[in-house]
Amino acid sequence: MGSLQSDIKSIIADKQHGSSIILHKIIQLLGANNYNIDELRWVFNNLRKVDEAMIIIHHFLDLLEPKIGKDFYYHLDEYIGKWANVEEVIAENLYHYIKSYKAIKILAHSQSGVVLKTIETLVKNNINVTVYQTESLPGGEGYIQAHLLKDRSIPVSLIKDHDIEEIIGDINCCLLGVDQYDNGGFVNKVGSSEIAELASINNVPVYVLGDTRKEVSSCNVSNHELFEYTELNESTLLITQEDIDHE
Repeated sequence: MGSLQSDIKSIIADKQHGSSIILHKIIQLLGANNYNIDELRWVFNNLRKVDEAMIIIHHFLDLLEPKIGKDFYYHLDEYIGKWANVEEVIAENLYHYIKSYKAIKILAHSQSGVVLKTIETLVKNNINVTVYQTESLPGGEGYIQAHLLKDRSIPVSLIKDHDIEEIIGDINCCLLGVDQYDNGGFVNKVGSSEIAELASINNVPVYVLGDTRKEVSSCNVSNHELFEYTELNESTLLITQEDIDHE
């Protein structure tokens, strides 16, 4: 069980990846091994230590923990199948807001699997994309996302967080991930509120990308050092996998 303990400890300590990416890691770990019931109970009990702001992970734990038993892996496969293409659907929904662009400059903050997938989708739809990626301190998640963008041959410039104000006027839109959202706003990495405020002043739309597993009745910011609550408004829009009016 030593390797399993090490893997779970690493997942709990991960402060640099978005919640969707961490969930992918959890699912890959579970899917690659045939753990017994006692091991699965130990895994789920320890994963409760993941920051409560990462609601998608706790959504997964709440759904799958009661399924621990001889049919657990059947239910895991069912969960994977249900949510397998959600990032692609969100990306396609966002595309309809900006499909008129032949070239677009995007400001990205922190690291988000759905933001990365969305940018890939824009490139596949023949939009010439340039990304300005914040360092995203504290934590520096932006360095990871910038590296992932470069690996995909997407032009990216890594900028310091305090330089956002200098370049926001040249940006066409901002893309943010989300760890949880309610009817009035969303929780994401610190710095998101400043981006939304500066974007609004400069008439730059902000698109917040996340699926409905992250919806809560009222957001809870449990870790104020890393996360903050930002209001949604007419210039800061939430895009999920649900159907939108494309007309």
